[in-house]
Amino acid sequence: MQDRMESLEFRWKSEDVIGLQIADLVAYPLTRHVLNPEEVNFAYDIIEQNIYKRDGKLLGLKIFP
Repeated sequence: MQDRMESLEFRWKSEDVIGLQIADLVAYPLTRHVLNPEEVNFAYDIIEQNIYKRDGKLLGLKIFP
């Protein structure tokens, strides 16, 4: 992994980096769905359309313990 990374920078949330804001907008609905899949979650319904699937099974969503 070190061969492929040139640098690693951490940013403060207060810096309002657009990429981090987009990541938050995607990550939060995914997290809510994983923790409580029965709950109504309209944001996840929109994101789910963009997750890789094969034969109706989500393959692009990996959940680590």
